[in-house]
Amino acid sequence: MNFLTEEERAAQDKTIQDLIDKKLPETDDLEARYPVLYPTTIDTEMGEKMKAAVIKDFESWNSGYDAWTAWTDDFYTEDLQYDYRDQVFDLAGLKTAMKDMVESEQRVQINNILISEDWAAIHFWNVVTDAEGNKDAFNHMQFLHFIQTDDGLKVDKCWAK
Repeated sequence: MNFLTEEERAAQDKTIQDLIDKKLPETDDLEARYPVLYPTTIDTEMGEKMKAAVIKDFESWNSGYDAWTAWTDDFYTEDLQYDYRDQVFDLAGLKTAMKDMVESEQRVQINNILISEDWAAIHFWNVVTDAEGNKDAFNHMQFLHFIQTDDGLKVDKCWAK
C-alpha cells in the first residue's frame, strides 16, 4: 500500500537528496552554521542557554568522536539516563554506543527546537554514510531535560528516536 502520490513521492525524494547534498556553511557562528528552520519563541535566559548547548552538541558531533566525547562531559551529567532504541545508557555507555554513529553521521539540519521550562525537544535531520559510501537522510526527535549544576546547565535525561 502506497500512501503517497507520485508527485508527493518525487517531492519527498528531492527533499532527501537536498539533505544528502547539503553543505554546512564555513563559519564560527554556530547559529549561522546550524540555523533552526522553523524557530519557536524562546523567552527565557535558561531557554537561550539550552538552545546554545544543543547547537554546540551538533557542532561537537560533526567534529568527530574525540570532540564529541570531550563535549559530552560538559553537556551531560555524570548520572545521565539516555533512552535510545529500547536501551538506557549512562554516560560511559553512551560514549561507547555512539562511536560508530558519530563517525558515520553528519547532523545537517535542525527543523525545530522547542523549549518548555527545563525541557527541550529537537527535530533534526542527519545524513548517514554506510561502509560502501552510500548516503541516506533520516529525521530524529530528541527530548532533553536540563538541570542547573555547580558546573553549569547540563542534561540529566534524554529520550531519542
